[in-house]
Amino acid sequence: MKRLCYVGFLATVLLGTGLHFLYAWRPIPLFGLFAPVNESVWEHLKLLYWPFLVVCGVLSHWAPSPVSFWGAACGSLLAMPPVLLGSWYTARYGFGVESTAFDIGLYGLVVALGFLLLCRLQKRPWTERQVGICIMLAGLWGGALLIGSAAPLELPLFEP
Repeated sequence: MKRLCYVGFLATVLLGTGLHFLYAWRPIPLFGLFAPVNESVWEHLKLLYWPFLVVCGVLSHWAPSPVSFWGAACGSLLAMPPVLLGSWYTARYGFGVESTAFDIGLYGLVVALGFLLLCRLQKRPWTERQVGICIMLAGLWGGALLIGSAAPLELPLFEP
């Protein structure tokens, strides 16, 4: 399973990188639901969610236990955004770090931590109820990303 996590990490980073430029390349409203339409922090959270979800969908076919895999995947999916936001805001406003290289490195680090967490959480026994709760929360997070992109609030998180 470790090898799948390495492959998943690489695929997620590559998919996220491509997704970053998708809307600029083809400004189709449907693409804007899944790819960043501006440089806001909120829009860039899509780069964690959608590529990770797609890659996990592919990797789940080789998982020894699909129930444990999806519990771990959704747990990781929910853990990555707060880690990214906390780290990015601390670096930007706490230490004055404004660097594209830092932003890209932080993205890669958070995706790596997400797959590390997935590999660790998958080893624990998951009940179907726990997995169901994680899937519902991850679905709500995905819905929030879609709604926040379609109708962004006037908050710093949504401003480019």
